[in-house]
Amino acid sequence: MTLQLNFNLKRGILYVLLSWLFFTLMITLAKVTAPHTTTPMIILFQNGISLLLILPWMRKEDFKTQHKELMALRALFGLANFGLLLLAVQYISLVNAMLLCNAAPLFIPLVDWLWRRSPINLKLWPGLLLGFFGIVLILQPQLQLSIGALYGLGSGICLAVSMLCVRRLSHSDDTKTILFYYYAIATACALFLSFFYWKMPTAPILINLIGIGCLSSVGQYLFNKSFTFAKAVNLGPFNYSAVVYSVLTQWYLWGDVPDSLAFVGILAVCAGGIFTVLFSKSTVN
Repeated sequence: MTLQLNFNLKRGILYVLLSWLFFTLMITLAKVTAPHTTTPMIILFQNGISLLLILPWMRKEDFKTQHKELMALRALFGLANFGLLLLAVQYISLVNAMLLCNAAPLFIPLVDWLWRRSPINLKLWPGLLLGFFGIVLILQPQLQLSIGALYGLGSGICLAVSMLCVRRLSHSDDTKTILFYYYAIATACALFLSFFYWKMPTAPILINLIGIGCLSSVGQYLFNKSFTFAKAVNLGPFNYSAVVYSVLTQWYLWGDVPDSLAFVGILAVCAGGIFTVLFSKSTVN
């Protein structure tokens, strides 16, 4: 039984690591594209293309769910997560925005306590605080309480709620069902907003928008699938892999190389995530 749990946890971690690689590439492409289009249009293509890609794989039974309210809640918070993150990268650096978004594990225990009155496992806090300390080291004094920082923090809170929703839904609904409702609701919301913020894209921008949609589709599938193997509190710290991806991406594209203190922060974040997993009570609900 223990071996099975460990195997499931490893699969969940692998899926989260891969999902955030695709998400980081998507956010990077969105950051480059944002000055030439509007936020609702990026969200429309992100979710609309993903919806089109998943429809051929849907079976009749995949459209059925007994948790429509929870599906809607997950979709709205997932949509808010990406929208706020997209706004954040337009004001602050890619690394800072991704760090704030991926502070979600710090919020998960509190959100879960407020939502379901689940007791907070005190053994988790050293790892979570170590991760938060690593974030501080990476940000250093560069991060101020700007509008971009507030967008990033809001994105992290929304991600925490979304992760808990996905974990609860994964007990009864197939991954395709969860994704379908997310894409459908998000596409409908973005389509409505795009009527007011439509800007005809040029050919290069259209290609970028399609790329954003494809990267999002793969990332969302891996992200949702990971919660069928482990709890949100176990997988949450591995969202910090986006820190490593964003640092490398920012260095490659913009020549912004983090200093030695920032690299110490990255190690602290990773160590905090591993510590949190090792001292979690279990790997499944």
